[in-house]
Amino acid sequence: MKKYLPSRKFLIALSITVVIILILIIINYSKTNTEIYAINSDNIKVETVSKSAWASNSIDSDNDGLANWQETLYGTDPQNPDTDNDNTTDGQEITESRDPLKANTSLNGQAPNDKMDSEIMANNQLAIEEYENLTTTEKIARNMLSDIMATQQGAGSITDEQAKYLAENVIKNLPQKEYSSKTIESDLNFVDTTEETVKNYAIFYYTETAKLELVLNKDADIINKVIEKPSAENIKNLDIIISLYNIIINDFIKAPLPKGSPWGTTYHLMLINELEKLVLIEKDLGVFSKDPADNYFSFFAYSDTKKILLSVMATMDTIFGIERPIAPTKK
Repeated sequence: MKKYLPSRKFLIALSITVVIILILIIINYSKTNTEIYAINSDNIKVETVSKSAWASNSIDSDNDGLANWQETLYGTDPQNPDTDNDNTTDGQEITESRDPLKANTSLNGQAPNDKMDSEIMANNQLAIEEYENLTTTEKIARNMLSDIMATQQGAGSITDEQAKYLAENVIKNLPQKEYSSKTIESDLNFVDTTEETVKNYAIFYYTETAKLELVLNKDADIINKVIEKPSAENIKNLDIIISLYNIIINDFIKAPLPKGSPWGTTYHLMLINELEKLVLIEKDLGVFSKDPADNYFSFFAYSDTKKILLSVMATMDTIFGIERPIAPTKK
């Protein structure tokens, strides 16, 4: 069966284009989305998103059960649901191990005579395995090329509206990740509540979050550097940031927490949990350049998690009457 797959060189070039587009979107987002807001325990809502597979959401221009990238793989017509015109859709023929490029000429009641031969089936399996071994970014590049080819084949050219639809489909189907924290209330170090233990905790909180502020003020710049240029030095600096976060997390878990304090079982624990998520997110961002599409939404998860973390700190500051120096505004 003839395949119309792009060459590896072309696929790499297209993947680079996808990477550049994703990085530009992220850099622009990081420069404009810097809002920090105060929260309380009643209005906290963190929504998680389910993972989505690109293949299950790819465009199927002719509704024959084969996505456009699969039509490219099998050499079928993405604008014709029955390429060989034998009254069986291309998708159904593939499911039944029949050749969608060879018409079934058997009489009614007889077994189809368009079964794939062993060589074609072996070649198809190899092509599918090759596809599955691609990175998410490479898959998106290949799928996008197939969708463009299918659209051009049907309309002769691509309108601005069609181009926008294809671009939105790429973003919509990028894989999204859930980041979960591991520390629970029973992991915390509770002590008897006295005037002294509350005072000691307040001192601990202020001292520890002062350290945390220093790290938070540096990590965004380091992450942007890793995304733009994943050099050994930049990645090493990110690893240092992650190590510092882990130290702070451990300090908060071991901190003497007065029993029954409403802020202890809510904000203190939330601060730990958001830091744990931040560590997982930043580990993914450290390998962003290897597969940008797979880690694209990690950057937005980073931004949202950091907002919640800063908001928790702002609420805790209010509880303890802490006023922090205002950071200078960048011009």
